[in-house]
Amino acid sequence: MNLDRLPPTLRGAGIRIAIVDSGADIRHPDLRERVRAGIDLVDAEPEGWTADTAHHGSHCAAVISGADDGRGIVGFAVEAEVHACKIFPGGRFSDLIEALDYCVEQGVDVVNLSLASRHHSPLVAAKIEQAREAGVACVVAAGNDGGPVAFPGTLPGVLTVAAVGKADAFPPGTAHEAEIDGPVTGDGYFSPRFTCRGPEIDVCAPGVAVLSAVPPDAYAVLDGTSMAAPHVAGLAALVLAHHGDFRAAYAGRDARRVDRLFQIIRSSCVPLNLGDVHRTGAGMPNALRALAPALAQITPEPAGTDPLLGRLAAEMTEAGLLAPAGQGGRSGHPAYPGQTGQAGPGAQHGLAGQAAYAVGGTANGPMSGGSLPGGLIPGGTRGDAKGGVSGLDPRGGAGGGGSPGRRGSGSSDGPSGGPSGAPSGGQSATRSYATGSTGSGRAQGARGGAGEAAPAVDVTTGGGARTANGSPPAATGSSIGSPIGSPTGPPMGPSVIPGTGTPVGAAPYEQAALAWLTEEMRAAGLILG
Repeated sequence: MNLDRLPPTLRGAGIRIAIVDSGADIRHPDLRERVRAGIDLVDAEPEGWTADTAHHGSHCAAVISGADDGRGIVGFAVEAEVHACKIFPGGRFSDLIEALDYCVEQGVDVVNLSLASRHHSPLVAAKIEQAREAGVACVVAAGNDGGPVAFPGTLPGVLTVAAVGKADAFPPGTAHEAEIDGPVTGDGYFSPRFTCRGPEIDVCAPGVAVLSAVPPDAYAVLDGTSMAAPHVAGLAALVLAHHGDFRAAYAGRDARRVDRLFQIIRSSCVPLNLGDVHRTGAGMPNALRALAPALAQITPEPAGTDPLLGRLAAEMTEAGLLAPAGQGGRSGHPAYPGQTGQAGPGAQHGLAGQAAYAVGGTANGPMSGGSLPGGLIPGGTRGDAKGGVSGLDPRGGAGGGGSPGRRGSGSSDGPSGGPSGAPSGGQSATRSYATGSTGSGRAQGARGGAGEAAPAVDVTTGGGARTANGSPPAATGSSIGSPIGSPTGPPMGPSVIPGTGTPVGAAPYEQAALAWLTEEMRAAGLILG
């Protein structure tokens, strides 16, 4: 989706996003300053929305707005204001309606609905249309049972998101690999067998091996359309915040605003040649296309020392003093004495199904302990993990939890009903895997009308989050995403190439590198003085 290629100035400031889910645990470092308000429609506790026993809502919230603090993952719209509307466990259509009322009253711009039902509700349909007319855009997961698109993804006024996976984003032999169904593109993209399909699919997004936050301070890889939808919701927030149309012709909070937003997202899509448009819709949204007008207005920052370093490196390579670029140090830059080479990215932005790599070293600490949900599809399982919210009582109560999920090495037992534990203890790893999921469940009560409690929404968060083999992979260090093998310090004292002056804002190691390059080039007769 190219969300990771956007400049850091596009962060979604001024936009309100709501997740209607299982809450969001703000104890997690990636959510602590990001989720700022909410409502508890399960226990009616003032701060109940901050407790997430299913972990599904926290996972979705971090994909959208995980903190950009140098550790963990980074969300797509880190400066957006996130609200958590808690309707799980025990979600019912009446709870969903009340959550949507809250969103309209609070002036929410985008609602992420990683939930689904095999029952249609005219009351929910009417409320979603009312929200659309108030300028509230609903992004909905398609569902996870592999059948037709589930409700409310069947409604015309929402943006329905299917899941896709990328074959190199997870190790072979995992439950993720078992989801490959049908053709695989040259880039490795495939449509997983769990994703619902049909003419209602608008777009697709990463939904296999999506890495995100789970309570209290851990990370997990999940599959499902529940994780695909937050990718698109995050992009929707960026478009609303930064696309010029929403400060001019479509600034008003009305249905035109929502329709224009969805049109921009659909038109930005890159089609995936997987043989069935009903599985992928228009394709995968491309953030660079969707935000092209905003990007055109951004003045590039001064390049600093990079052009000079590149020119010097080219001269030294030609003189035989430096190995070709790519054999050390930063790409295109020389490897300086005392520098071990700059690591590649770690866990990135909940990225489009791409594996996140920790380069040049081993993990420096344990993955935080904690319990993870086994599966969130009502009455079903995903991978080897079972339990979690595995059934919905028509009266709104959670059904039996199923059998416990598989525990990770050194893990602690999760709550009864089956969450699997997260590994603890130091781990040596070179790769962390991402996954995402949303669930589509089947509501078990079809009765209810005006004045009655509506049937249970098979929303156990949309269809169910799953971990591969029942537990998340080891974290790539105490700070997932922090570079490993970063510079160890300047190799020499600072010096300046004659005639250039001291580079403004240059890091100490860059100044030292310039000094070293100067001496080498002077010795080779490439410069005078």
